[in-house]
Amino acid sequence: MADAQSKIGILFLADIVDYTAQSHKFGTDKTAQFNEQFEQKVRDLTKTHKGDFIKTIGDAVLIFLI
Repeated sequence: MADAQSKIGILFLADIVDYTAQSHKFGTDKTAQFNEQFEQKVRDLTKTHKGDFIKTIGDAVLIFLI
């Protein structure tokens, strides 16, 4: 069995406020475009700070920063 590794850091969840209402207001195309830009920006910032992008959860993203 391999040795388990642990890291001390921050587990960060970023969620978009009023996402459902805003997605209805702006429509499918603009919402999809926003989602892509939001995720890419979070991925870029995570990489800049040498963190790990874990996953998207609906309209939220989960990242880990050391």
